[in-house]
Amino acid sequence: MIAVAETVAAWPGAVTLLPAMPAWGLAVMVVGGLWLCLWRRPWRLWESAGIAVGLFSILLVRPPDILIDGAGRLLAVRTEDGLLAVSSRRAARFNREVWLRRAGQEETPPLWPQDGDGGQRMSCDSLGCIYRAKGHVVGLVRRAEALIEDCWSVDVVVSVVPVRAPCPSALTVIDRFDLWREGGHAVWMEEGGRVRVESVNESRGERPWVLRRK
Repeated sequence: MIAVAETVAAWPGAVTLLPAMPAWGLAVMVVGGLWLCLWRRPWRLWESAGIAVGLFSILLVRPPDILIDGAGRLLAVRTEDGLLAVSSRRAARFNREVWLRRAGQEETPPLWPQDGDGGQRMSCDSLGCIYRAKGHVVGLVRRAEALIEDCWSVDVVVSVVPVRAPCPSALTVIDRFDLWREGGHAVWMEEGGRVRVESVNESRGERPWVLRRK
């Protein structure tokens, strides 16, 4: 058995990364597998359609456009070709590996441009980056000096430093205080000017072991 396992594992394409499927898709596949294993009648094969639906559910997941870890050390954005580009390959390695695995992406992601234009979606300088997606303009702030301009020119601010003054142009602001209170954040850019934000603590819900900082 070990020899067979080693042989199959060595075949090309034996292991591949796929995007994470939704919880309901995983549940459908589990039920389908149990159905096939427990029943012995021919109609047990009907559940193969359910397994196919579970696999198809991967295509229905829309990954976030922006990811921020809870310490503000690592950020990632979705590029034009659908890949995650990260702000650093050294910081927060565990979080980076989790993000890449859930995205079905290889271990060496593209880096943000350090200074200058990184394509249609992104341009950076020493203070931060400007990211564009679905008609939104996002300020990715590394240093507080960038807020002087970004707070008047972008509609979403993601800042790894505290935002201590109002940002008149920004409808959505995520800063160091939000990361400290709510943990990591995921941001989806929606059509029609909408922005959807989810945080780690929000997804955990109200439970005794979820730390709530004020």
